[in-house]
Order: sequence, then C-alpha cells, then structure tokens
Amino acid sequence: MDTTKTVQRRQLVVDPDLQYGLIVKFVIFMTIILILSLVLLTFIFSKFTNIALPVSVETGGVTSFEAIELIRLSDMVWPLLFVILLSVFLAGITFYFFGIFLTHKMAGPVHRLRKDIAAMAEGNLARMITFRENDYFQFLAEDFEGLRKLWLASAKELKAVSRKLDDAPEKERKELLNRFDSILADLLKTVS
Repeated sequence: MDTTKTVQRRQLVVDPDLQYGLIVKFVIFMTIILILSLVLLTFIFSKFTNIALPVSVETGGVTSFEAIELIRLSDMVWPLLFVILLSVFLAGITFYFFGIFLTHKMAGPVHRLRKDIAAMAEGNLARMITFRENDYFQFLAEDFEGLRKLWLASAKELKAVSRKLDDAPEKERKELLNRFDSILADLLKTVS
C-alpha cells in the first residue's frame, strides 16, 4: 500500500466544531459592523430628515427647470434599508459558503493530523503524515513527519538491541544495555 499518496477529502465539513466556530466568529464580527453602520445611518437620517434634495422633472422629453420636485431623505430610508438588508443577506450566504471552503483547508489538515497522532499513539508508526498541496499547516505535517521518523528509527533500533540481548553473552549484554539506555534517553528527550 502506498502511504505517500494524499487523499482527496470528500466532506467539506470535516471538523464541525472548528469550522462552524470560525464561521460564527466571523459572522458575529460582520454583524457588529452591520449594527454600527445601521446606528450611524439612523443617526444621520434623524439629524437630516428635514433636508430635501431637488430633483428635476422631465416632461415630454424636455427637462423643465421650473418644475422641481423635492425628495426628503426620510422618504429614502425604507428603500435604502431594504437594499442594505438584502445586501447583508446575500453577503451572509456568500460568506457562509466561502467560510466553509476556507475553513476546510484548515480543518481538514487538523482532522488528518489528529487521526495520524491517534494512530501513532496506538503504535502505528508506518503511516506517513502528509497533507494535500494547498492545505494550510504544511509545516505541522513536516514537523510531525520528522518526529514520526525519529520514533520509528528509535523503535526499530530498540527492537534490534532487544533481540540481541536475548542471545548475547554476559560480556556483550552490558554493552547492549548501555546502548538500550542511550536510545531510550534520546527518545525521551524528544518527549520531554
């Protein structure tokens, strides 16, 4: 079995706690900005509701300079509020899907790393730790892969020394036990 092959994840939501947690934080941030914008908009309209904007009226294809209609800013509040709320709704939907895809590149590697660490904890050091090319946290995969290789080499060497201990004469046993202690001390340095 080829352990170096990267696997395409089929699920977009691989770690709901992480992905939805990040999306909720971004949505809360967006909501705070929206509320502050609406408060500012309300303040501006409450201060300037009596202002009227002149709008020229076109009659029969000719613009009449005498016929000027006044539009109050307060008359524009509801259409403007509708446009803002529609924009926020569409932005929210867009942000949700963008958030899923963005967090997928973070949650996927974390999910994979957790599975690989669990396998290592069970003693499976044969499985290489790799991420897909565009995933975030590539440096973590490289660091854990280095650790896995170190542990694997130490485990193999400990196993070889252990086998030799069984058949070794008394004189060589002391030397092998010293080597065993040295390997174990090096391994414990990586854990501490």
